[in-house]
Amino acid sequence: MTQENNNRIFDKIDRLDEKFDRKMDILDRRLDSLDKQLAIYNVELQKHIEGVKLARTENALLKAHLDEKVKEIESTILPIDEHVKRVNTIAIFIAKIFGLISALVAIGAGIFEIIKK
Repeated sequence: MTQENNNRIFDKIDRLDEKFDRKMDILDRRLDSLDKQLAIYNVELQKHIEGVKLARTENALLKAHLDEKVKEIESTILPIDEHVKRVNTIAIFIAKIFGLISALVAIGAGIFEIIKK
């Protein structure tokens, strides 16, 4: 081989080496960009996880508070419910008595009409 052929081969190798270096630089920049994005996403994920933990804690506190309020309301409503049942029973009893009195008045009026004739 001649020196000229060697020089051409070395020139091609140098050009390929430069092209390879450019491609590697592009890949390196892309990887750096991905690393930055991953760091940002990691921070956002940590914030989200903390938010979820806080929300779960708040939900548990709210549930406990609501359960307590429901028990208070139930204890307040129970006597009212019993009172309404008693009043309904009395109202039904009174309605039956009025029905009986009405029937007796009707019978008495009928007897009075028969006697009057």
